[in-house]
Formats: sequence, structure tokens, C-alpha cells
Amino acid sequence: FAVPLYYEELMADRNQSKKNVSYEDIVDSLRVLTAVAAVTKAVETGSPELVFQAMSNRSTCLTNLDEEHKVKYYRALAAARKEAEKDTAILTYRDIQDCVNIVNERCNEDVETIDAVNEVNRAVRQNDVSMLSQALNKKALKLRNRVRSSDAIAYMLLLRKCLRENHRDGSELWLEDIQEIDSLVTKESQLARKTCFLLLELNNNLSGGNYEQCMTILEKIGVKVSEKYKER
Repeated sequence: FAVPLYYEELMADRNQSKKNVSYEDIVDSLRVLTAVAAVTKAVETGSPELVFQAMSNRSTCLTNLDEEHKVKYYRALAAARKEAEKDTAILTYRDIQDCVNIVNERCNEDVETIDAVNEVNRAVRQNDVSMLSQALNKKALKLRNRVRSSDAIAYMLLLRKCLRENHRDGSELWLEDIQEIDSLVTKESQLARKTCFLLLELNNNLSGGNYEQCMTILEKIGVKVSEKYKER
């Protein structure tokens, strides 16, 4: 079952060291590779318990294993094995360790996201705008732009409204709620800045007596100007 794995790994070891493998090298490699091959065998059973048991064998030399993630490890390894079957049905040490690292990283990101959402909920419950501003700027929330302190009140009002209307069962705000309101505030903020800029431009052109430019700006603001008034 594991012969192709033994061959590939021994050849890789020889190429990396640029010298002939010794008997001791072969014994050490076979011990590790047999344990690594057992992980693939365990994946075939479809049992996360057996997979984690095989991964936990010291001879696999795998690092950063977390039993809480065993189901996710199994799913990642099953997907990796399906991909590996194009070349070989056996997962290599690198395949397995990469799956472990990816799962751990994603789980850490999930924990950070949950913590950030909880912090937003805490700020909304306490009606603390300053706390909310800090919470919304957590990278884990993956909002489009940095939330400015001047916009924090708008976020607070909309988040409290969302909590009242969409979470009458007592549940808290979700990540999707926060991201949806961020999109809304960002859009409204951009519109407000654009309107302020156009009003400033309009006043400058009024001072300069530029009639045609004033009509153009009014149209940009949303005022419908009849064709007969566009030119004086």
C-alpha cells in the first residue's frame, strides 16, 4: 500500500541530502512513513476518531495537533486525498501537515471573528459609541473600510434598530448583520461626502456667475433641469 510513498520520500531525502541513504536513514524513514501511510488508511474508514488517532502517533512527527479540530482535520484530509488520487492515493507527510496548518489557521480566524462580534454586541447593549468604534475596526470582521469615529453614531443607531426589529427572540447580532449595516453606512457616507462636495462646487460657481456649470451641478445632485433652462 505504502510502497509508492516510501519510494518518493526516500528519493526526495536522497536528492535533498545529495548523498546515498544509509541503513539507519532507511529504518528511520520507514518508521515515519509507515505512520504517515496509516493516516491515509484511517481516512478511508471515514472515522474522524481513527484519523486523529493515527495522526497522534508520535512517529508521524506532525505538529500543532488539536483534538477539538479532529472532524475538520478529517474533512480536509479527505478532500486532499481526493485531489491526490490524480497522482497517488497516499497522502504525504507534507500533505497532512499542510492540512493541519490550514485547519488551525481557519479555526483561529473563526475564534477571532466570534470575539469581535461579541465585542460589537457588548458595545451595542451598553450603548457605548467609543467601544463600538474600536470593535468595528477589528480586522476579523472584514469590513470594507476603517470605521471613522464620526460614523460610529450612525452604526450604533442602525445596529440597535436591527437588534430591535430582527432579533426580538433575544438573540444577538450576527456577523452578517454587522457587514450589511457597514455596507449601508459606507454607501450613505459616500453619498453625503459627494453631496457636500457638489454643494461647495455649486456655491463657488454661483459666486463666479457660471450659469451652465451650476445647471450641470444641480443635475448631479439630482435636480431635474428642463432643457430650456440649461442654457441662458
